[in-house]
Amino acid sequence: MRVFTISDIHADYRENLLKIKNISQSDYKNDILIVAGDISSKLKLISEVSIILKSKFKIVFFVAGNHDL
Repeated sequence: MRVFTISDIHADYRENLLKIKNISQSDYKNDILIVAGDISSKLKLISEVSIILKSKFKIVFFVAGNHDL
């Protein structure tokens, strides 16, 4: 099990959202991801990205950033 950290995804930008969608479906299935804020200012997009990341990692932790609030 590995632990990865990412922040400032800013999925409001199409190219950033595509990068999240293109993360391998199998390479990280046993790993943990810590998302340290700033996914989006739109609740629907935060939810979408959370669902995508949860399908790719075993465990996902999220700490809201200033854009998320």
